[in-house]
Amino acid sequence: MIIRTSNLSAESVKFVKTKDKIKHIIEDFINKAENITGNKVKTVRSDNGLEFENRDVKEIFTSRGITHQTTVPYTPEQNGKVERENRTLVVVARTMIHERNLPKKLWAEAISRAVFVLNRTGKSREDGISPFEVWTGKTYDIHRLRAFGTEVYVHIPKERRRKWDKKEKKCLMVGYEEDVKGYRIYYAQKNTVEIKWDIVFLQEEEKEKPQAKGGEGQTVVSLNLEEETVQESSPETGIDEIVIPELKETTHASSILENNSESDSDYLPCSEEEHLIEGSSPPREERTKRVRK
Repeated sequence: MIIRTSNLSAESVKFVKTKDKIKHIIEDFINKAENITGNKVKTVRSDNGLEFENRDVKEIFTSRGITHQTTVPYTPEQNGKVERENRTLVVVARTMIHERNLPKKLWAEAISRAVFVLNRTGKSREDGISPFEVWTGKTYDIHRLRAFGTEVYVHIPKERRRKWDKKEKKCLMVGYEEDVKGYRIYYAQKNTVEIKWDIVFLQEEEKEKPQAKGGEGQTVVSLNLEEETVQESSPETGIDEIVIPELKETTHASSILENNSESDSDYLPCSEEEHLIEGSSPPREERTKRVRK
């Protein structure tokens, strides 16, 4: 069940196996909201689910003077903000699960994590302030956030290991615990989620970009068709060279030029008889006709 405060845009999500627990969730949330904000809850809007249309829940609203509004059957648009948030949370949670290739049975952890992140990074009615800040009056350092499913090393207390056992276990961090200072850790082998505090995050290795180191007089050129290729002449050989990362091949362009003329026309493309491109093999009868201009 997702609960949203209309004036703060803050959300809370609770998971229950049976609907008879809804009464306690509603009562606890109302008490918490009034205690944190100092304001009284005046109106509650929900659909016509039987979990809301029963004597116990109505008694809570009546005793507190809260107006309970319900939507018309089969018209979810009357409670549009909450319905739209449900869709957003499902999209975010599904993305996180598939991004980390985690089992779908962790959907509840993904939903909780999505609510946690959106409350601290989303927008509220006050510009530049997150719902968490409006709700608690405190700021949250978003640099503390870690990706869903990040690998961690969890410390094993000495009371739960023998002398020669490992002191840590590799697991996955899937969320933060709201009311306890700890992380929600997923043990794949046991298929359980436990709350832990003594953990170490594995630093994700940065992908190394290929780098090419050219020698003296060489220009490293990236393979970008939208940019002009720049070439410089080697002072020793007078040959233009292009160093291409990973291919480890050098392309030699125009080689045998010995001309005293400084005009631009001397560097224009010439016939095969005038210039010999290094790496090509002219016909045998033409090998004797090499001419230096």
